[in-house]
Parts: sequence; C-alpha cells; structure tokens
Amino acid sequence: MDGKDFLSVAWELKGGHPGEERTFEPRPDQVRSSISRSYYAFLLTCRNWLANYGIRIKKNREEHGTHAVVLGCMLVSPKTDARLCARKLRKVRDSRARADYEMDDLTMEDKGVADTTYEMASLQIKSIGETTLDEAQVGLFHAAIKRSDYFNSVRLDPIEEKRC
Repeated sequence: MDGKDFLSVAWELKGGHPGEERTFEPRPDQVRSSISRSYYAFLLTCRNWLANYGIRIKKNREEHGTHAVVLGCMLVSPKTDARLCARKLRKVRDSRARADYEMDDLTMEDKGVADTTYEMASLQIKSIGETTLDEAQVGLFHAAIKRSDYFNSVRLDPIEEKRC
C-alpha cells in the first residue's frame, strides 16, 4: 500500500471534494478522522521521499518518533520546496493532533477544516513528488542529516545513481 492512498479515505470520510456537492453530511468523528488520514497520507509520502534518497528511518531507535524524524530530516533538505513542505507538514500534524486528542476543540469538527487539511496535504504530496535531488544535493542532504539531532534515528544508504 502507498501512504498516499489514505487521501482517498480522507476524501470519503469528509463527504466529498471541496466546492462540490457533498455526497453526505459527515459526522464529527468522520471529520476528525479525515483530518488524521490526510496527515498520514502526507507524512508517509514524505517518509517515502526521504527513502528514495537513501534516508531510512530506523525501526529500533531509542529517541525521536517517526513524525519528528521525518519532519527534522525534511527541514535540513538542500531543496527549498522540501523545507516548505516540512513546514506545511508541521501545520497538518498540529491539526491532526488536535483532531485526535482535543475532543473539546469543536473547530476540529468543522467540515471546512477537513477540506483545508485535505487540500493542503494533497497539494504538498504533489509538490514533494515533483521535487528531485541530483547526486550532489543528495550528498549535501546526507551531510546535513549527519550534523542534525536525527542522525542516530536514520540509516543513510549509499547514494545510487538510479535514485537521483
């Protein structure tokens, strides 16, 4: 399964695409779940993008969760588009946390918030999919990660020509 597939689940949960007639009126739990699925589609796409450039999140790490490692690595990318994507990921992550954990925050039950979160995730998934690095940029990226707080949480695979 591709993490992007969660976007279609988010779309279904919120009752349809922004600007179109809704196929149904979503319940608050569906709106909140849509926000969460949009986030996970975005997060997993970013994690896969990192892996394409030899940056793999260790499964048995002692510190830093996957969310923080992906975000931290994206923020040290040599590409401006990837760093901007990381900032959007942080915004969507914050909405996801509020939707999942702050049950008294009724703004997270607003269909407009689910629409906005879905659109942001969808646009950024497209953007990161179009962001490529050449071999020199991958080298710079690996060097930046080695200097970061997240180096012990990732495995840097050798740079292969097919990835670039």
